[in-house]
Amino acid sequence: MRGGVFFYPKMTSSDPIQKLLGRAIQGVHSHVVPAKALENLTLAVAANRISLAPHTIWQIIGHLNYWWEICFAIFENRPHAPAKTAAEGWQETTSPPDQQTLDLAIQTLLQHTQLAEKWLQEQPDTLSNLQHKYGNGFELLQTLASHQSYHLGQIVTLRQIQGDWPPPSGGESW
Repeated sequence: MRGGVFFYPKMTSSDPIQKLLGRAIQGVHSHVVPAKALENLTLAVAANRISLAPHTIWQIIGHLNYWWEICFAIFENRPHAPAKTAAEGWQETTSPPDQQTLDLAIQTLLQHTQLAEKWLQEQPDTLSNLQHKYGNGFELLQTLASHQSYHLGQIVTLRQIQGDWPPPSGGESW
């Protein structure tokens, strides 16, 4: 996200599991706020292949979007091709073609987190009744929230290595 205001959506649920999952998805407490981790991310930083790092920031963003899309396909009972190998969740290109494409991928990721929060708040019965290899919908959201937190931490580390952290609005430096 290039510039922007960060906020924590109001938690409307009194259910502790929903609150915990919502906080993990939103980046509250020990997680990184997704918009903050991606704030003012430039094409050069996103595409830079750091020595010994397996992926660029661009590839990590694509990887997160890939898995969120599968998650929502499961929630909506839409057909989706499950990944047969871990490599299928990673795009081969290390760089977006331009800043606009990067910004669109970032916006998509932020929309995915908003959609996950919406499912959590508005469809708890559907999530509870969903049965999948990952368990029910809450378990799938927990998996994706942890997955996102892990990879956003990688993005922060890659930005730190490149001298591009903290973002203009500030950020933790751990």
